[in-house]
Amino acid sequence: MSGSYDANIVQQIKNEREKASDEFRELYDLAINKVTGNAGGYQITRRNANDEPYETLWMDTPDIQTAQKVLRINQNGIAGSANGFNGPYNVAITTDGWIVAERIQAINLSAISANLGTVTAGRIEDDSGVNYWDLNTGDMNLNELKIAGKKVSVSLSEVEGNISTLQNTAQGLALDVAAADGRALNAQATADAVTLSFNNQIVGGRNLLNNGNFVNDSLAFWSNWGICSKSFIEINGKRWLWLGDTSPNAFKGVSQYVQGVPHGQKVTISFTAMSRWNETSYFDILLHTLGDGGNNPQPNQGFTLTPEEKRYSFTFTASDILAKTGFLFMMGRAGEGYFSALVRDVMFQVGDKATQFFPKEGEFSTVTHAFDGTGYHLKDSKGDMLLTPSGVANEQNIGRVDNVEAGYPMKIPFHIGAEVSQITQAVLKWDMSQFRTYSKGAASGGGTKTTPSGGGSTSGPSSKTTADNSGPPAFVSNTQTELSYPNEGKHYHRITAEQMEHSHGMAHTHTTPSHVHSIDITHEHAPIFGILETGITVDYLVGITIDGAYRATVDGLRGEIDLSAWITTNGWHELILSVNGIKRLDANLFLKTYIRR
Repeated sequence: MSGSYDANIVQQIKNEREKASDEFRELYDLAINKVTGNAGGYQITRRNANDEPYETLWMDTPDIQTAQKVLRINQNGIAGSANGFNGPYNVAITTDGWIVAERIQAINLSAISANLGTVTAGRIEDDSGVNYWDLNTGDMNLNELKIAGKKVSVSLSEVEGNISTLQNTAQGLALDVAAADGRALNAQATADAVTLSFNNQIVGGRNLLNNGNFVNDSLAFWSNWGICSKSFIEINGKRWLWLGDTSPNAFKGVSQYVQGVPHGQKVTISFTAMSRWNETSYFDILLHTLGDGGNNPQPNQGFTLTPEEKRYSFTFTASDILAKTGFLFMMGRAGEGYFSALVRDVMFQVGDKATQFFPKEGEFSTVTHAFDGTGYHLKDSKGDMLLTPSGVANEQNIGRVDNVEAGYPMKIPFHIGAEVSQITQAVLKWDMSQFRTYSKGAASGGGTKTTPSGGGSTSGPSSKTTADNSGPPAFVSNTQTELSYPNEGKHYHRITAEQMEHSHGMAHTHTTPSHVHSIDITHEHAPIFGILETGITVDYLVGITIDGAYRATVDGLRGEIDLSAWITTNGWHELILSVNGIKRLDANLFLKTYIRR
């Protein structure tokens, strides 16, 4: 097709093109300004039972239930909604290649293969603006038409003669548009499927039960279901809620109201439990579905617990009646008679599979952040500040267990570093028990016993007499002669003729030198191992001294006291706990501070 062109027509074509370009630029600038000009907003990181992040939410409010603008990012892709967390979602980009949106604006599409729904295009033209097809007016201008490489010239009359053919083509295009509408419906169905995929992208299913692990031995959110005994005990390093009763009454334990009904969806109840004594015990789960129509349906399941710790679960389908608004969840003993059960880590999950325990969404792991007049703040789901202009929140627990006695107090030194900018909490918790030792006998030593020193002399006999008749008759007379011999004592001789009778006088002493006697009594007693306890003596008073100054006296087997008013400075501190009598004391000092380096 060839011919001359009116300059006005060419200019009109250029104006239309520039107008379309300007409209696109306005839409482009609007979208960019919405993103780059964003003020405020809230970011929530969702975590699974292992405290691993699996999804990030960006919202216009900190509460999932009230947010309208929601952007969800997880391993399956990105989805945006202006209709709240539950959708429908307006746009989605998935990791397997899908892009689903209500409107797509682009400057350049280098190559495209797409099934399109409704197509609105005012003009198709080349870069020069010479060759074009105006779909709004039906005008078409081609500088040169070639078919199979050969130039084709067509006169105006021929074009007019083919108007009917073009009309038929238009009818065919209308049919194509109808088909495109059908494809658009398919695209919407795909978008709905993507929305559903994002709604279901929750690891293990949501947990709707509050305080299912009884944090800090607390029954917060739980109420009495009938009458039974309840207490918290520790077995093998784990904390358990004990429920038990010996009366013939039925329907006894604890209960909790659960808000919201996942209409028509699977719900799984799971918990860890065992019987307390070396025997089996009955244990029941019972639910009332609240709302119009009374308490029905009433899903329930009975279990037989053994002394072995085990994870139990059962699944039911929630009512599809929209007027149902929640559940009354009850656990304990529905039937009459005795039961004794230990239970922990209770979950009420949306889904048909039980998982390891994780808390209700937003209960302990969700954080929010915002700016106010003092600066940036990061809070956990309970409203406690994690980050403030004062610094990063830090918690420290200092524990000490020891035997104590009057005059021998417990001493707890601790240090608050220079990096601490604020001390917000200092709480002492104590528990008093019986004095305890771990040996009933002890090894003993030995030694040497020395007698007093001394000495002296002992006298012997004075003489010894002998008789002898065989001596020679050298002397006849009765003469008595006295002789003396030095150093040998003295003695006498009496001589009678033909017979000699004599005696020897031997006066003498024995001298004993000074000396000692040593007696070795070294010995041992073998130790007798075992635990020996005595009762708590005198009273339950505990005197509290901080940095040398007496502060308070508390009375009780266990309890806690706020020490924040007396611990306000950096550096070393000493906490002294004094008692009367003898006992065992378990003390824990909890400090919450903010650190700024």
